[in-house]
Formats: sequence, structure tokens, C-alpha cells
Amino acid sequence: MPAMKSRNFTKSVFDDSGFTTAWMLGLVLLILSVGGAFYDFSGALTQRQKLISISERASNAGATVLDEETLITSDGGTVILKWGGPGETAVDRCEDVIEEMIINPSPRTEITSYGCRQATGDPSVIVATVEGKVDYGIIASFTGKANQTFTVSSRARPSCSDGAC
Repeated sequence: MPAMKSRNFTKSVFDDSGFTTAWMLGLVLLILSVGGAFYDFSGALTQRQKLISISERASNAGATVLDEETLITSDGGTVILKWGGPGETAVDRCEDVIEEMIINPSPRTEITSYGCRQATGDPSVIVATVEGKVDYGIIASFTGKANQTFTVSSRARPSCSDGAC
């Protein structure tokens, strides 16, 4: 009977000298950085949606200021917004709403300009425009793009329940 050779089992067959550990740490860092970047960008899109909300709310508020004299003299057939004269105008109410909403802005958003105006050629439509600079966040700033300026506009007109306007 031949003699059996003894094997040395002190060194594992799967010895990788730490390569798997380094690979897993690198993979965890990659997943965390990609997740952080998505978090930063989604936060910026949320702030953009807040700018849109401000613009829409302001234009809808401005669309509630009707020129009552024209409405009465036309027997309800002509509905236009009040652009001048005594009292509050559509632009006044629109800008008041924007100013109310930007009193406590988000720390990630800086409102750079805003305004309300009559739509070109249509006295029954008001346009609210809000421009803001939105910060992306810490992780996204490493990409070289620390912030983005968004300009949003919203249009509104008075609504009529009877469909006359």
C-alpha cells in the first residue's frame, strides 16, 4: 500500500490577500455617492416644483381680480381682468401672493426675480413669472454644478361656471 501524501491546510485555497475587502469597500462608497447624488438632484427638482407652485398660485390669485364695471355693463358677457384704476389690480394681487410665499424661502432656493403681467394681446389672461437659483447640494457640487437657475411661468384666466366666458 503506497504512503499517502499529507497536504498543507494552513493556507486557505481562497486566500485573496484582502482584495475582496477592498472591492466591497469601493462598491459601498460608489453606491453611497450615487445615492447621495440622486438625493441632491431630487431635492433640487422638489425646489423647482415649489417655484412652479408659487407661480401657479400667484397667477390664479391674479385671475380673480375682475373688471367689475366691464362685467356689469356687458351683462356678464365680457370677463376681463382689472389692470388699472382705483383699488387692487390683477397684478397687485398676483405680486402680493408671490411676496407672501417667498417670506420664508427654502435654504436651498434663492428667488432672484418675479413679476406679473398681462398676456400679450389678451386682457383676460395674467402671467406670473418666478426665477430662482436652486442649490443642488454637497455631493452634486463635486460635479462642478453647484446650482441651477430655473425660470417658471404660469398663465391663468378667470373661469366661468356657465361657460359664457
